[in-house]
Amino acid sequence: MSFSNKTGMQEEFFKAQINVRITNNNRVLATVEYTNMAQTPLFLLKDNPNPFVNLDGVEIRYIGIMIKRTAYTIKDYEIVQPKATVSRSIDITEDFDFHKDKRQYTISVGAGYNDPISGDYHDRGWATDTFWYESQ
Repeated sequence: MSFSNKTGMQEEFFKAQINVRITNNNRVLATVEYTNMAQTPLFLLKDNPNPFVNLDGVEIRYIGIMIKRTAYTIKDYEIVQPKATVSRSIDITEDFDFHKDKRQYTISVGAGYNDPISGDYHDRGWATDTFWYESQ
């Protein structure tokens, strides 16, 4: 995930990858790994990312807890050193309206970089994974 800046040089940010596994007790756990591909430290929100789940190309309904919060400040970020990888794990079992029969879902998280110092946002598309799940 890189882009050319105004000088024509490539700038690197986070490489994002998401993987889903279904536990023995039928929980849906998503793990997102962010690797700093830059030559300098980058900021990453301490909060878990907000995933989107689709079935047959249509987003399924989010039924989890909605939290209102104030705008993020620099204290809400951690510094990730160059080439370091940080992961976030999320149990999404109760957060989405999964079907009772076994279906194949696609989960996505944004892979962009939002610099909390400059305010610049660099879109990097989406990190995605697919998984089969049957709600109980």
